[in-house]
Amino acid sequence: MRSNNRYTPIYKYFQKLRENITGNIKLLKFKKKKWATLNKRVSLSKPYKFFNHNLYQISRNAKLLKNVYRSQLATKQRLSIYYGKLTDRKLKDLSRVSFIKSRVKNADKDASEFLLNALETRLDTILYRSHFASSINMARQFITHGNIYVNKKRVYSTNFLIKQGDLIQISKKLHNLVKINL
Repeated sequence: MRSNNRYTPIYKYFQKLRENITGNIKLLKFKKKKWATLNKRVSLSKPYKFFNHNLYQISRNAKLLKNVYRSQLATKQRLSIYYGKLTDRKLKDLSRVSFIKSRVKNADKDASEFLLNALETRLDTILYRSHFASSINMARQFITHGNIYVNKKRVYSTNFLIKQGDLIQISKKLHNLVKINL
C-alpha cells in the first residue's frame, strides 16, 4: 500500500530541497524545534555539496547522467511545489502538451516556455498572482467551493485555463477575505 505524500507539511519539502521555494519569510521565523533544521539548511551560505564520484571510480558518463537526473528531479519537484503540489501525472501531461505545441508551431519558443505559460494561465495561479488569495492552495479552495466565476459561469476546476479577455469574478462571500489578502 502506497502512502499519500500529497499532504506532507510544506516545510518537509523545503528540507529535502534545501531551499525555501515560495520565498515565504514567515517560515524562517518559527521557533519550534521542527523548524530549526530547515532554518539551518536554508540559511547556509555554502551550496549543496554533491556526492564525489571520483572517490569511488565511477565512470564519467555515469557521473554526468546522475548529475543530469538530479538536476531534472530537483526542477520537477520545485515546479510541483511552487504550483501547489501538482501530481507527477499532471506535470507529465502538461509537459507533453507543451512539447507538442512547440513542435507544431515551429516558433522560437521551446517547450519549457509553453509549459510555464500553461502553468501561469491556470485559474488558481492567476488568483494567487493577483493577490486575491494568500497561497495557491487557498485559491484552489475558493475555486472548488464554487466561489469563482469566469465570464459569469461558475468554475469548479482549478486547472481551468484563462484566455486573454476573460472576466474573473469573486462571490460576495469572499470579499472580506480578499480585502485582507490585498
